[in-house]
Amino acid sequence: MVSAAGSEQLGQFDIGFGAILSIVITLVVAYILATVVDRLLQALADRLAAERFRVLLLIPVLKVGIYGLAAYGVVSLTVDPSAEQLLAFSGLFGAALG
Repeated sequence: MVSAAGSEQLGQFDIGFGAILSIVITLVVAYILATVVDRLLQALADRLAAERFRVLLLIPVLKVGIYGLAAYGVVSLTVDPSAEQLLAFSGLFGAALG
């Protein structure tokens, strides 16, 4: 079903073109930021021979943080979750990582 505003209703969600564009931009920015952080920290690790392994261990932690914030942004754009739902989502995210 397409409404007059050009948005398609999916169940109870009313996702318009602007929301879809925001989601795509959020995911692209998260990917670019994660790639830049990865390359910068690898270059820094090459310069710091004594701290190389500590710097390299930061890369996955920062990537998970970046993608976690992007996932939060996407979820908040589409669902508008309550505090309880965000807590449950973060618990599931942590369980998936562990």
